[in-house]
Amino acid sequence: MNIPITIDLQNYFELYLHILNPLLKLKKREREVLAAFLKIHYMNRDKSPDRINELLFSKNTKKYIRNYIKMSEPSFNNHIHQLRAKKAIIGDSINPSITKNYPVANKLEINYKLTIN
Repeated sequence: MNIPITIDLQNYFELYLHILNPLLKLKKREREVLAAFLKIHYMNRDKSPDRINELLFSKNTKKYIRNYIKMSEPSFNNHIHQLRAKKAIIGDSINPSITKNYPVANKLEINYKLTIN
């Protein structure tokens, strides 16, 4: 069964994380924070990994994300702490297992294979 979904970039990453959430076990606001980081990461994917991480975790980028998702600084910092505890963020980079499946030509296919025992 194919279910085509067309969405903007921010909603794409929120849906992507929602689909992966049985594995990630993130709360709604944690997914929002991570989706905002992923959007910026994706838009700068042509840069070196060190440059992307420097950009992502800069004071200006974090302030931009906080304002974009309308979150206070203490709450934002708490969610970053939780994302690190859940290994979605490792140090000052997004877990590579989350960023390795980016869309190609603005499309991403996620396939589920269910087996009944």
